[in-house]
Amino acid sequence: MKRRRTFDLVSYLQRLHLLPERLTRKTEAEDLLKQLYDHEKSTGKAPDRLTSRDLHLSPEQLEALQRELEREGLTEPGALRLTEAGRQRALELTRAHRLYELYLAEHSGYAPEDWHRIAHAEEHKLTEREHERIARLLGNPLFDPHGDPIPTSQGTEPTIPHSLSIEELTEGQWYYVEHIEDDEPESFRLLIDAGLTRDSLFRLNRLESARSQIYYEGEALELPTFAFVALTLRPAKEEELKESHSEDTIRLTRLPEGVEAT
Repeated sequence: MKRRRTFDLVSYLQRLHLLPERLTRKTEAEDLLKQLYDHEKSTGKAPDRLTSRDLHLSPEQLEALQRELEREGLTEPGALRLTEAGRQRALELTRAHRLYELYLAEHSGYAPEDWHRIAHAEEHKLTEREHERIARLLGNPLFDPHGDPIPTSQGTEPTIPHSLSIEELTEGQWYYVEHIEDDEPESFRLLIDAGLTRDSLFRLNRLESARSQIYYEGEALELPTFAFVALTLRPAKEEELKESHSEDTIRLTRLPEGVEAT
């Protein structure tokens, strides 16, 4: 299937002032809501303050969005702390985004680096009924194509395992990919171009400060070492290696002429 590239339609229409102000404000308010939720989840508390510069908004825009979230009952009065309704809405947006990314991965020809932008535009438009229809189509998945947990319709989400640091990796060890972070576009593109996905299994042949080498599907691949930061890895168990036949696995494109896959 041919890979297609696209752009963030919402952002494009906003720049041209072709999106109704009401829809633009709703999208920006929900983006702010998700940022507040992510901050609360990672730090355990609400932020003391927000700067308009960090959010690429004017001070007036930021103040208006904060008032809107408070008016909708999504944040507590005079604070940046989410209410239970605010947390639930943030989880609904996250669920919509990650479900749609997986839908694009499995049912479209869009390039992986485009999934996030398209899903960001759609997350603000999908209804709860559409969430559930997509979830059923995909078999009620637990993770998106990057390995990020998909919140359930009840508002719970699986946890991401602890990520090994580069210093913890060992040459000669086989590793499973449990998550690929897409927040760093360059690292994400390098890993995707190498063919790595969630549940990929590779052996770390060489680990150096600038470039490293992995053995994956019958090929020795060179990668910039900085790209490994985007991977959540766990060591493969001996019984998993036996079941996977990882040493004998090669890509179809590497099969000798006249040899068929089995």
